[in-house]
Amino acid sequence: MPTYHEVLTTDLSGLTTAAGRWEEMATRFKALEERYERDVHGISLGESWIDLSARAANDRFTITLKELQGARKEAKAVAGVLRDAHTPLTDLRNRVKAIRDDAVKAGMRVSGQGAVVFDTARLTQAEQTAYAHDPDFQQAARTQANTWAEKLVQAVKAVTDADDGIRVALDAVVLDSDPMDGTFNGFNRNPRTNPYPSLEESGKAANMPKDRKDVPAWWQSLDPVTRGILLEEKGDELRAAGVMDP
Repeated sequence: MPTYHEVLTTDLSGLTTAAGRWEEMATRFKALEERYERDVHGISLGESWIDLSARAANDRFTITLKELQGARKEAKAVAGVLRDAHTPLTDLRNRVKAIRDDAVKAGMRVSGQGAVVFDTARLTQAEQTAYAHDPDFQQAARTQANTWAEKLVQAVKAVTDADDGIRVALDAVVLDSDPMDGTFNGFNRNPRTNPYPSLEESGKAANMPKDRKDVPAWWQSLDPVTRGILLEEKGDELRAAGVMDP
């Protein structure tokens, strides 16, 4: 879970760099796949090798060939997740920065760790005297600071949700989607794209609150498309957890 400081200081260009490396890997798998198909798999298809041994070899060679194809597809899918994550994470980080800047304009001081307090140093001497002797002024200042602090917390949480969404998306594309393909936990030959409207929604979907009283509010915060996907995939579990509670 990234902190406020990490959100503002992490170099997101690493995502596109990593995506490029995975795309290079996919290209190399493609070359290996073509070489294997020509020099190894093709042997069992020629006229010089026939009968049972040739068919048995062909079956095994085909599995290996499909694994190489799966490796290429999986590498491209990982690259896609990483590349697609750059823009939304950048936008969410910019939102955190904008809220921080607005808080400062509104008279707050924001620490490097995201703590928000009313900036009395910016008051005139007369205002500081009034502040020191007016409990209502102090309470209003604390209320404003708390409001800005909550806005920052929610903005950082959106980044956290998107970060979790990346993890969920990566887990999905590297999971062997066909247990009957002749391999055990092999490469994913059919990686699917993230079905959720955004990485943030994907992360929120994966983080259902453990406390039942918090479940309805979490459920209402989800996009309708996200709710539909979750109901289809694990409706009974969600209803038992309390998504229909008032």
